[in-house]
Amino acid sequence: GGRRVVCEITRWTSLGPPPSIPPSPGSFSYKYDSFLSKYPRLHALHNTVVNGSRWCVMDVKQLWVLRSMNIEKESDRKKLTIPQLETLIQTRCEIPKVTAIIILLPLPLTIYVLGIAVIFFPRLVLTRHFWSRQQREEFFLSDVKKGLEGGASLSQSNLPSSIEELDSNQRRELCKLYGGLGIIPWSSIGLKHRYLLTKTLDEQMDVSSLNRDQLIFHLFIRRCIYSIDDNDESLRKKLSDVIQERSSSSPVQYLTSPLRSV
Repeated sequence: GGRRVVCEITRWTSLGPPPSIPPSPGSFSYKYDSFLSKYPRLHALHNTVVNGSRWCVMDVKQLWVLRSMNIEKESDRKKLTIPQLETLIQTRCEIPKVTAIIILLPLPLTIYVLGIAVIFFPRLVLTRHFWSRQQREEFFLSDVKKGLEGGASLSQSNLPSSIEELDSNQRRELCKLYGGLGIIPWSSIGLKHRYLLTKTLDEQMDVSSLNRDQLIFHLFIRRCIYSIDDNDESLRKKLSDVIQERSSSSPVQYLTSPLRSV
């Protein structure tokens, strides 16, 4: 009768795309890969699409495994690993795009359609799964700035401490900060879940063990401004300070804290 939380070892989505799997010698994939290797740019594009697709599928599978968990139940949240928390926080924001990608993947010629999108419309059509490292840093930072602009009016408002006490306009502005539409009836639930999951993630984080990709990812999901020119130690200190500063904040203070640090 109780809800079941599945905890399994999984790859951190903050690490970026999974390593390429070499095709078996003699297989069609091996021959095709050997042919593409004669054209380095085309080969690199092919690998970007294949690895991005694998990464996207991995995240969606993980999200599906965790679909029935009760996020508002503390004992369930405590059982989640950092990779699971990362996926729940970020991939749920990408559902419209990743759903379309997952539906298209089995269809013929989809890999070529995705390849064209990687070249011409990486940000408009695709998700972070298909972006280069440089694009992730640039696009994440751009999204943070856009979110801060969208929620700027909240920094001058007298806000309650509870998410449920926010009025519809305040919820809409706060959802803009985190990339949501903010006009759906359950936006307060989405904001509450975001707070609970990120707060749980903060409690488990060992910032000293993160590489640059992970530092950028974790600053992004917390909507913290960073500079692409920052070195790893500067990013690490910034993330550590953010986690420490928010440790005793109320839910609304926690979610709006990026607006006060601009």
